[in-house]
Amino acid sequence: MHVANPPAETLGWKKSFLWLALAVACFQVAYTSIHHPAAGLLIFGYAFGLVKLTDQLNVRRAFYFGLATGFLCYAPQLFFFFRIFNVAAIVLWLVLAFWIGLFAAIVCGSARRWGKVKTAWLIPIIWTDIEYFRSELYYLKFSWLNIGYALPAQMSGCGIYRVGIYNLGFCAFCIISACFYLRKLKLTFAQKCAVFATVLFLAACLLPGCAESRTKILPRLCIVGVQMEFPSQAVIPQILN
Repeated sequence: MHVANPPAETLGWKKSFLWLALAVACFQVAYTSIHHPAAGLLIFGYAFGLVKLTDQLNVRRAFYFGLATGFLCYAPQLFFFFRIFNVAAIVLWLVLAFWIGLFAAIVCGSARRWGKVKTAWLIPIIWTDIEYFRSELYYLKFSWLNIGYALPAQMSGCGIYRVGIYNLGFCAFCIISACFYLRKLKLTFAQKCAVFATVLFLAACLLPGCAESRTKILPRLCIVGVQMEFPSQAVIPQILN
């Protein structure tokens, strides 16, 4: 595989703010358009804008643009935090936004060190690692507003949710990375066949879910959720009763 090394290009302030506005707008529309579920697909626009924002002059600027993007995305959606925690809600919004800033900083640093094409292979991995860590591994374990949650529920008929929420984010950034950098790669015929076979394999994995959803009508199910922070096992039955 031969890689065409393009000249290094970075975003200026004006374009950076435009991509920031685009990413935030796509995120808000994807998460607020209840009556138009297809608008959830705009979450790919958020991912696209976020990757574009990593193309900064230095890592620090990439971090701050990622931090600002995360804050402007999360704060409106989680504004009820302000009613609960008052001014302290700003800290919680910044904690969430920090992970977006970290993603932008790591991708920017990788691109500066190894080039954009090599970094393209790392982008989905970096995003999935950060998303999984902030959702499952550290103390707050906050998994709200992940990319996979914004996708329309109708897509479950295509078996899309069988891959899992974190893998949906991984697949989304794989698509975005391919859109950015695939044109810069000169693949051999064998490599093109390998890529095509991989796509066919992934599609075949989703087909059973599509066929099952069309032949099976599930009854309406009502669910009630109770959120508790690290309760003891003795308390759980009392709360559920």
